[in-house]
Amino acid sequence: MTEEAPDLEQHAPREYVCERCGKQFANRSGLWKHKPKCAVEPADAPEQPKDTPRTPAERKPKLAPAPRGKRHDCSHLLGPLWTQLARFVPSVPAQRAMVWQAPGAGRALDDALSGTVVDKWVLQKVSGAESKYRPAIDLVSLPVMLMMVERQPASFPVIAPMLRSAVRANLEAALDAKATEKAQDDKLRAKAEAAGLVWETIEKDQDGQDVKVDLVDRILSGWFEGATVPEEEKQDAA
Repeated sequence: MTEEAPDLEQHAPREYVCERCGKQFANRSGLWKHKPKCAVEPADAPEQPKDTPRTPAERKPKLAPAPRGKRHDCSHLLGPLWTQLARFVPSVPAQRAMVWQAPGAGRALDDALSGTVVDKWVLQKVSGAESKYRPAIDLVSLPVMLMMVERQPASFPVIAPMLRSAVRANLEAALDAKATEKAQDDKLRAKAEAAGLVWETIEKDQDGQDVKVDLVDRILSGWFEGATVPEEEKQDAA
């Protein structure tokens, strides 16, 4: 009895092919997972390369590191500091030399300390906040230094550069305030004259001198005129 040859077609492995894109799979599970994805992708979409990132973290684009902030120049802080250090030097010629060096010392110290720990954690933080607090510092430092010179006149040569800087800063602030006030007065004067009012008059003061009185002062004088009780009425009331 002869053995029949096995039917190879019956035992051949079954192929699982996607009807939409024609992709073949080794088992039904692979085809089943592929169908939902294939339904939303174009039929002719190219297959993604194997090195394509799969996780959200991998798909997130890598940004270039943000550029570091610009370094603040600290020479204007280090120059006065060098002048202050001169106070602790016991030699008078050395003190005078350090005061004379102060303008150039600020630049030299700034270059020497650039990039150091002191520069990063102290100087840059102080210099960065200086613009915010500088007007208040100039306002307070002037009377403080004047009191120091009054108590210790010998310290004037050392404090003089900083005192001069404080006077300049306060003078600039005062002039800015005056300029702003004048601009406001000119604007108010124009409005008063447009309304037919006299902005400024010449009157006599208590010494008989001619003084200029503007509309604002005349309004205030009118409010207080007759508001004080005469001395005779006070005595009668008593």
